[in-house]
Formats: sequence, C-alpha cells, structure tokens
Amino acid sequence: MQIRNVMPEEFADYIAMLELSAGRHPTEEAVADARPLYDLSRASVALDGQRIVGGAATDHLELTVPGPHLVPVARTMLTGVLPTHRRRGVMRGLMEAQIRDARERGELLLAGTTPVPGIVGRFDYIAATQAMAIEFAPDVRLWAGARELPGRVQMIDPADVGTILPTVFDAHRLDQPGQILRRPEFWQLWRKDRQVFRTAASDRFAVAYVDDTGRAEGYLTYRLTTGVLRETPIETLVIEDLITVTETARHALWSYLIGFEQARLVTGTNLPMDEPLGWLLSDRRQLRVTGVRDFLVLRIADVPRALAARGYHGHDTLVLHVSDPLLSENNGRFVLHSGPDGSSCEPTALPSDIELPVAALAAGYLGGFTFDALARAGLARERTPGALNRADAMFASRPYPWTVTDW
Repeated sequence: MQIRNVMPEEFADYIAMLELSAGRHPTEEAVADARPLYDLSRASVALDGQRIVGGAATDHLELTVPGPHLVPVARTMLTGVLPTHRRRGVMRGLMEAQIRDARERGELLLAGTTPVPGIVGRFDYIAATQAMAIEFAPDVRLWAGARELPGRVQMIDPADVGTILPTVFDAHRLDQPGQILRRPEFWQLWRKDRQVFRTAASDRFAVAYVDDTGRAEGYLTYRLTTGVLRETPIETLVIEDLITVTETARHALWSYLIGFEQARLVTGTNLPMDEPLGWLLSDRRQLRVTGVRDFLVLRIADVPRALAARGYHGHDTLVLHVSDPLLSENNGRFVLHSGPDGSSCEPTALPSDIELPVAALAAGYLGGFTFDALARAGLARERTPGALNRADAMFASRPYPWTVTDW
C-alpha cells in the first residue's frame, strides 16, 4: 500500500477514517475541531487504491525531563487503520515512517498515551509514567497538625479561564518531569468541552488557589455526577485537573475537596504516584487507591542526545549497550557522564555496564521505573556488578514523573 502525506483536499476524508477506526461515526464537528491541530506535513495516510484506509500524524511539542529540562518530542496523535484493513502491515508501515521522520526532524523522543491502539508493546514504545486513581468521602478529617493556609480558593470566572489555567499549567510543567506542553490549540478545544471527552455528566467547574498577593498558584477543574434528586443530588465529584506550582496551593485545593460535603464521594483517575494527600489526613486509610495504570508512553528516537538532554543525580559514568531493531543509529555502546557541569553521552568502545533494548531505556528514562525492576523482568542485563543500582540512583526523579494531558 502507498504511504504519503495528507493532501489538503482530503483532510475531511482523513479525519473521517480516523474517527471510524476509533469506533466513532465521523461528524463535521470532529473535522472542524481537528483542522487547527494538524500540520499536514506531519500527517500520513495509507492508501488502498485511491481510498484512505489508515493514517498517523505527529505534532512538535516539549516534554519536561528531570533536571528539569525541556526536550523536543514528537507527539503521536490519533492513529488508526480501518477494521477492514487491519493485520496487513498498514500500521507498521505508518509507524516506522513516523519514527524515522521524528528523528530526521531532530526530535529526541516520540510520546503518546496508552489509549493509542496497537502501539504499546510494539515499535519499541513503552510506559514511562503512571497514573494513580483514588477516592475518598468528603467527610474525612485533616491531620490535626495541618497548618492554617494563607490565601484563598475561589471560583474562576469563565472569562478568566482562558488566561489563568494556561498560565498556571505552564509554570507547573516547567518543574514537573513528564508533563507535556499544551499549545493554544489544545486550550481552545478544551474550552469547547465536547461530549466525547467528558468523564462525567456535568459541565466543568473550575477553582483557583490565589495567594495573598492575588497570584494564582494552582487550579482545580472537576465535574459532578448526579444521584437521586431529593436524596443525593450530587453523587460524585470527579477530579479532572489538579495543577499546582506550590505545596501550599496543593494543600488548599485538597482542603476544598475534603470540604465538598455535597458529594457522597470524591474520585480522581490521574494523580501522581507520589501524591501527598494521604499524609494530610488524620487516617491514611480514609484515602483509597482504586487503581494504577500506565500513562505516558515513550519511544526514543536519538539515544545519545536524549540521554545528554536530561539531568542526573550525583557524579558518575555509565556505559549502556543499546539495541534498536528499527533505528541502526541507536545501536551500540554509549558512555553517559553525569557531573557538576551537566551531562554528556557519546558512542564508545568501552565495555558495557548494562545491556538493554531501546524500549527498556525509554521505560527508565524519566525515572518512573527502575532498571533493577527491568532487569528482574529480563529486559536488561547487568554486566558490571552494582551498575543497576548506580543507574537507578542516577536516573531517579524528584518529583516523580507524572503526565496529566491525555490527548
């Protein structure tokens, strides 16, 4: 099958194919929403004759990595193949071309989220961050030693949502490994609040924590589900985004949620793995972790540049022997130096400390998973005694990597 870039005149057909492959009927609204998001030079189609039967696209974004530093990444956008043309190598052709294109553009990694069908576990994409799901009843009690907080939590006027939320998120993402840049086009679609993206019944509510100077240091968006009108008019408060730039803001917004007694239950499906909420409660058992799932997935396009782009703990040198079945440039041994003047990585003839495939390196890249665990699963091999522990100490991330944007 022929693979080429999308032509402007076939964009509507391209989006219609993606919608059908995702199990949705195409609409004019979906096409209109998609137009500002796609750069056609980065969008590819697979053709069976003259018909579009598959497609994939990327977008150029920034990923925050430990340091913190910002690195260029290719975001893997909605990818699909019509049900009539699956298991014919269409997806493979699209994805291999996409990975090579990202490298040629100078992007160090490709990033996606777990709903991307047919990618996780293939093409050397692998989970790099996790999302924690929680629930608690709003009548829980704060730890007796919790301090009185300055500032205030206030509802955000709809006219201010478009400025307050992006400003707070940008400040937050610069310090949070795992976060991805949200472009203005993201926020425009986010404000349209389409039904297909909703996690609960109600429209979105938004509150902000404002310090004593009037500066917003965090925001919370949530939705409400309804129960029996005269008995439990609000059944559940569903957390959507809880984004903060200070711990004071985070404590204040959790206090707001804990005091939301109209709801029978507060739930969230995407909290960081090192979320401090449990330590704010008088009894940690009042907080229930209801699930943990993989979230951000990464594919390394340029091993030495990706390794040199992030920061590390301590001063050490590690030789990694990497294997990549698709990109021959990623094959070989690379010496990683971490020191007071930053980090560097380059090809070397030195003997290896650790051998691992490029996917396993991506799993440990943000510090969300340890190389020791990868080795115990058979995904890495220690060649120098103690090298796994050294690698885990170097790659550790504080705060823990976390991704909130699900595209």
